[in-house]
Amino acid sequence: MVYFRTIQSDINLKVLVAPLNWGLGHATRDIPIIKLLLENGAEVVLAGDGAGLKLLRGEFPDLPYYELPGWNITYPENGSFAWHLIKQTGKVLRAIRLEHQAVETIVREERIDVVISDNRLGAFSKSARNIVISHQIFLESPIIKRFLNWNNTRLLKKFDEVWVVDVPGDHNLSGRLSHRKKIPFKHRYLGIISRFSGAQKEPADEVEVLAIVSGPEPQRTLFEKELLPELEKMGKKTVVLLGKPGEPKGSWQQGKLTLYNHLTGVELAHLFAAAETVISRDGYTTVMDLVVLNKKAVLVPTPGQTEQEYLADYYQEKGWYVIQRQGKIDLEKAFRQLPLSQIPTVSKENTLEKAVKSLFKS
Repeated sequence: MVYFRTIQSDINLKVLVAPLNWGLGHATRDIPIIKLLLENGAEVVLAGDGAGLKLLRGEFPDLPYYELPGWNITYPENGSFAWHLIKQTGKVLRAIRLEHQAVETIVREERIDVVISDNRLGAFSKSARNIVISHQIFLESPIIKRFLNWNNTRLLKKFDEVWVVDVPGDHNLSGRLSHRKKIPFKHRYLGIISRFSGAQKEPADEVEVLAIVSGPEPQRTLFEKELLPELEKMGKKTVVLLGKPGEPKGSWQQGKLTLYNHLTGVELAHLFAAAETVISRDGYTTVMDLVVLNKKAVLVPTPGQTEQEYLADYYQEKGWYVIQRQGKIDLEKAFRQLPLSQIPTVSKENTLEKAVKSLFKS
């Protein structure tokens, strides 16, 4: 366990924020939540593992942090990810148990008042108020869906309240993941939240396409190898973010492509604001960023990742984004379809500030 302490101050609420390290989306959507907590006078402690924790430490270098046991999910290059994940159920449940034990220790040692878990299902404590952030209240799976949803509900019920990252009603962003039926426990909707709210492009920015390569390995590399030749054929002024935070920073040219291994949050915000079109995975946090910034996009779900595949079908049916499948990417065809797509008409109002302030009252 790694830990750094800041100077103790006279603050009346101490909050532990613990995102799941499953892609960077959970950590990135927690950034505005952490900022609001700090602005309202809370003391924040971070907990997590891997790239998600690294990202939050970069955004908030002065905050203390703990490392939690990782879930260490592996992904197949081919075949059903759902079956592959089911085979790892025992490992996941053990990881949840270990992270719960670690959180109990942190809460006791740090005298934590509130634990905010972003889909980290073992991050709760009997000695604190427990909030879990999620947009997957009901899981979509091609196999044993009833069992998976029973288990997901059982774990979510261990928290005092669920913060659903979406809007209520029929015009929503998560579809059946949060709106299949009545949610059977205490919850509130946060609305659509994004760390890029209010982002402005720099005067010198002129980007026709922003392409973001992401996803678990080996799928990230497969996506990169297929996407780059397609981008070169397009001949548009393009910035490509390769999603390699462990590699050296800096950029290089490849024809009209400008490539980066990784960027800071501020740099990425400027590029997002400047880009005419975005090409990326359809991870839920990325889609919220697109909605907030009114961007058209070509979305490529991670093969076998049932959440992204469901959302791709949902968005395609709504006519919101152009959807392409890895292994069959054709950007010329995608850009012919772009004018026909419509940016989602969901409400951009969020109640995040109200939710954060409720923690101080309780």
